[in-house]
Amino acid sequence: MIVKISKTFDKDISRIKNKNLKQAVFDIIKLTQQAPNLHEIPQLKKLKGHKDFFRIRLGRWHSHYQRNSRIFNT
Repeated sequence: MIVKISKTFDKDISRIKNKNLKQAVFDIIKLTQQAPNLHEIPQLKKLKGHKDFFRIRLGRWHSHYQRNSRIFNT
């Protein structure tokens, strides 16, 4: 999948001080890029009431995704 990272998401990642959490975020992004379909992305949940919105949670940190065909916007 193609993953587009927004400026605000990039800014939020740069603020993460925990190196393990930051590495986990990069690993999830990499797995999302390599996934052939949504079912292959770990910890991905569809948000209720929204057709194309999903979230991934890593501890207290979470990211929202919007799917447009095969493009994920973070």
